[in-house]
Amino acid sequence: MSTALLIISLIISIEIVVILCTKVKCNPAIALILGSLLRVFLTEVPLIDITADDGTVTSGLINVIDSGFGSIGLPIGMVIILGQLVSDTGGANVIADKLVSIFQSKYAMYTVTFAGVVLSIPVFLM
Repeated sequence: MSTALLIISLIISIEIVVILCTKVKCNPAIALILGSLLRVFLTEVPLIDITADDGTVTSGLINVIDSGFGSIGLPIGMVIILGQLVSDTGGANVIADKLVSIFQSKYAMYTVTFAGVVLSIPVFLM
């Protein structure tokens, strides 16, 4: 595939992500996943591994998703969506305000740090 087609597919994918985020009001993590899948489709990435006559192996989409996205990408994406949900519903403010009201004002810095630890627990549970 030529360089020009790769650049055009990149621009189209970026435009789709921006449109999904701004016009459709889609979650940015989901928009990025959909934009990435569009880029894979436009650049004609093979679904399965392909071995050439000289022995070189081109990794297919299924192997790449299984090795990289499945092990770290999917949990991070889910935590992003969960964190956005907690933030949009006001849950993060409620947790931080409750912790600050429990402790004295001179320990506010430590309380906010503790609130950050509490709010980041879902990252480690995924």
